[in-house]
Amino acid sequence: LERLGVRFDLTVEPGRKEIPTYHPGHPYTGTLPSFVGIPPAPYHPSKTDFRVADPTRKDGIWIIPMSTGRSPYGRAADLYHRVRHPRHHTDVIKALNLMHWPRTFLSIVNELLARLARPYLSIVLRVDAFQNARSFNHVKQNMAALQQHPRASEFIFVTQAEALHILGLGA
Repeated sequence: LERLGVRFDLTVEPGRKEIPTYHPGHPYTGTLPSFVGIPPAPYHPSKTDFRVADPTRKDGIWIIPMSTGRSPYGRAADLYHRVRHPRHHTDVIKALNLMHWPRTFLSIVNELLARLARPYLSIVLRVDAFQNARSFNHVKQNMAALQQHPRASEFIFVTQAEALHILGLGA
């Protein structure tokens, strides 16, 4: 990616375990890699392992991890999904997604704001969020929750380069 000129990678999800994928009717097979141990803040990766930060690097691609947190339903949700969808693996670590149930979304937002030294939110919005009424309703509710959040005055939407600058990391 770096050789192709990619400046930012927004695909890693800190804390997520390796996940064997299961997509009925789709030609995708394989496994999503383990993101356990990935730093929860932006970093330049080691040239030999993208999961390891290299603080000596001053240029090249930036890994800007997705915001992740624990589902407020924890192991109960994991068990439910394993019973309901036995061939589909789930994890209690979730990427912050505007399609989440509002309780899950707000719980992860609050966890991140409390846990991170330099908090930022890198939020997923999938294009299929607008294909059904329930998902679209979740997006609207979660955006409203962000606007009404006690720390809403601190929230701004910025590009990746602007985010790195605001976090004091440069770009």
